[in-house]
Amino acid sequence: MRVKVIINPAAGQAEPILNVLNDVFGRAGIEWDVAITHKSGDGLIAARAAAGQGYDLIGAYGGAMARHLRRSSSGAIAAV
Repeated sequence: MRVKVIINPAAGQAEPILNVLNDVFGRAGIEWDVAITHKSGDGLIAARAAAGQGYDLIGAYGGAMARHLRRSSSGAIAAV
């Protein structure tokens, strides 16, 4: 399984999220990567790119993006 996590550093918590991701995914043997957003719209661009690269799961951490992206069963990315 391949997972892409899109991170909005401006909206995240003060917790070290990369350590958490590494611990959780590493223990489960899951291949994972991150994309960091810098401005509005970057999250959706990163999500679409990840879908095109065949990631099995796309997640979001921090900010409104985490509430507005969803992946349909067809693999499409949609803003909701």
